[in-house]
Amino acid sequence: MALNRLRGEAQLSLVEKMAALCIAFMERGSTVILDAYYASGKVLKPFRQHGLHLITRVRISTVAHAPFSPLPGRRGPGRPRQWGSEVRLRELFLPLEDCAHASLWLYGRYVRVCYQCFELYWDSPDEPVLFVLTQLPGGEAHHLAR
Repeated sequence: MALNRLRGEAQLSLVEKMAALCIAFMERGSTVILDAYYASGKVLKPFRQHGLHLITRVRISTVAHAPFSPLPGRRGPGRPRQWGSEVRLRELFLPLEDCAHASLWLYGRYVRVCYQCFELYWDSPDEPVLFVLTQLPGGEAHHLAR
């Protein structure tokens, strides 16, 4: 019995194993901070099912989806749409002077960080993800998903 369980776990990817470890050892409502490597539906879906929150960095090329609202009236043939239009996170950045700002202690000094928040759909058409786009004074942009 234990051997079969080990064989089943051996077939899991590293991302799935990390999700299973977090679920096994963390309490419901906990927040997990993981590297961008773990930013995937294979982590988000089980985390949602077990009441865990994830904060991670996502790639600059990440594409999310706007909320979908069907047009009133008669529906055409075929399967109904679930996703809204595609939104490329890279294209959402406003000029720095139009962004919200926050000062934080980073690498031994105070830094003024520009940020924007967007609720978009990423891995599920039913569950929105909070994306926080940040930019440091040197111009380096980051995308966080929560």
